[in-house]
Amino acid sequence: MTVPAWHALPPAQAAARLGTDGQGLSTGEARRRREQYGRNRLPEQPPTPAWLVLLRQFRSPLIYILLIATVVTLLLREFLDTVVIVIALAVNAGIGFGQERRADQAVRALAQLVVPQARVVRDGQERLVDSRDLVPGDLVLLEPGSRVPADLRLMHVTGLRVDESLLTGESTPVTKQVEPVPAAAPLADRHSVAYTGAMVTSGRAWGLVVATGEATELGAIAGLIRGERIAETPLQQRMTRFARVIGLAVAVTAGVAFGSGLWLGGTVEEMFLTAVALAVAAVPEGLPIAVTVAMALGVRRMAQRHAIMRRLAAVETLGSVTVIGSDKTGTLTENRMTVREIWTDDGFHPVGEVPAAGSPLAWTLTAGVLTNEAEAYWTEAGIEATGDPTETALLVAAIESGLVPDELRDRHAVFADIPFEPARKYSASIRQRDGRHLVVAKGAPERILGMCSHRWTGQGPAPLDPEGVNAAAAELAARGLRVLALAGRELPEPVPTPAQVGEPTGLALFGLVGMLDPPRAGVAEAIADCRAAGIRVVMITGDHAVTAR
Repeated sequence: MTVPAWHALPPAQAAARLGTDGQGLSTGEARRRREQYGRNRLPEQPPTPAWLVLLRQFRSPLIYILLIATVVTLLLREFLDTVVIVIALAVNAGIGFGQERRADQAVRALAQLVVPQARVVRDGQERLVDSRDLVPGDLVLLEPGSRVPADLRLMHVTGLRVDESLLTGESTPVTKQVEPVPAAAPLADRHSVAYTGAMVTSGRAWGLVVATGEATELGAIAGLIRGERIAETPLQQRMTRFARVIGLAVAVTAGVAFGSGLWLGGTVEEMFLTAVALAVAAVPEGLPIAVTVAMALGVRRMAQRHAIMRRLAAVETLGSVTVIGSDKTGTLTENRMTVREIWTDDGFHPVGEVPAAGSPLAWTLTAGVLTNEAEAYWTEAGIEATGDPTETALLVAAIESGLVPDELRDRHAVFADIPFEPARKYSASIRQRDGRHLVVAKGAPERILGMCSHRWTGQGPAPLDPEGVNAAAAELAARGLRVLALAGRELPEPVPTPAQVGEPTGLALFGLVGMLDPPRAGVAEAIADCRAAGIRVVMITGDHAVTAR
C-alpha cells in the first residue's frame, strides 16, 4: 500500500485518511488499532547468544594461527606447548567475553529505565499514556521540552519550533506550520509534520499520529543502520595484516628449515618435527592477550567516565581518531545566549542601560521583544525564560533595561508573523496599535540592511550608513559575539489581511545586538587534550566567519 505524503495533505484530508474526526480516539478504537499496527517502538535487537559472543572472541587471523598451532602441538605430543597456547586462548576469550556480556546487559538495563509518555486525547479527555501505546489517528499534544513520540501531521500550531537535528543534522530549530507543503519537499522542509525523536524547543501544537514504530522516518533510519556492515577497526586491520605476515614468515622459515635439514642429511621425520617446533615457537601467543588486556583497561577507564562500550574493539577505534568535527551551538557552547552589547546610531551600550523613550536603544530593545515567541518573567530566583535561546536572550536584555515584555506585547497586538527560516535569515512581525500597523524585523545584519532605506536616530530618521553599520558589526563579531540587526517602521496604510504580508522594505535600522553563547565548562581543556594527543579539532557552525574565528 502506498504511504500518503502526509506533509502535502490538508489537515482535514489527513484526518479523513486516518479515519478520525481529529478530536481523538476512543479507548476501544485505540486498542483495535494497536492490535493492527503493533506497539509504537522500534524493534529491539535480541540479545546475542552467549555461545556466539564466546565464538566471536576467536575471530582473528592471529587466533586462527594459534588454533592451528594447538592442534599441531597436540598431535606431536608437545603437551606443554599445547597447554601454554590453550591458556593464552582461554584468557583472551574470557576477558573479551566477560566485558561484552556485562556491557550488553548494562545497555539493556538503561533502556528499561526510561518509559516515555505522551499527552493525548482519549474518550474526549486529555490524558498521559505510555508513548509505546500510540496508534495512527491519536491526537497528541506537543509542549516545550517534550520529545515528539511519533510522526505527527500537525493540526493546530502556536509558535511551534522543533529541533530535528537527530534526523537532519541541522542544529537550528525549525518553525512548524499547519499549511501543507509540496509532496516532493525533502524531509528537512516538511514543516507541516513533526517527526519521531525531535525535541520541541518552543510553542505548542496538536498533531495526529500518522506513523508509529518502524513505519516512522526514525524507524527507516534504524533499519538502514541495522543493515549496515560493521567495518573492521584500524587495530583489527593491522592485526589481520600482521597475522598474514607472521603466517607467511612462519611457512617460509619452516619450509627453509625442512629443506635445509634434508639437504644436510637429516631424516624426514626429524626435519618435520624441527620445522613444526620452529613454527610454533615463532607464533606470538602472548600478543592477543596483551591487546585484549589493553583494550579491557581502556573500556574500564571509559566506564569510570560513565561511557559504556559494548565491544572491546570500539575503544580502540576512539584511540585511532585523528580529526574531530564538532558542532558549535549546544556542543562546544551551552546554547544559552546572552546579550553582551548593543550598538545604535549613538554608539555602543552595555546591557542594563535604561533607554530614553523613542531612542534608537529603546526601539532596538522593543523590536527584540515584538519579533519574539519566547517567554520571560521575574521569579524569586531571578529572570526565568523559556523558548529559543536567541529570543530568550533578547527578552532578558529588555527586562534588564527596564522594559516589560508583556506590556509591550499587549500594547502592540500581533497581526501577522513571518517566522525565521535559515534560508530567509530573518523573522518579522506585523503589530497593530490604535488602528495602525508597525512592522519590526530581526536577522542577519546583511539581510536586514538590504531591507533598510534609512536609520533611526534620537531626532528621527537619517540617511543610512552601510559602511559604518558593517564596521560596527565586524567589531562585535571580532569579540566572538553573534550579531543580529533589528529594524522596523510604521506602515503608511494598514495591511488588509495577514496573507498579504510580504517581505518588509523601507525599514529604519534601529541597532545591532551582540550575543555571546558561552563555551561549556571543560571545553577548552578538552580541546587542549585533543591537540596534545595529535587530534585536530574542527568547529562546524553557521555563524559569521569573524564570529566563529
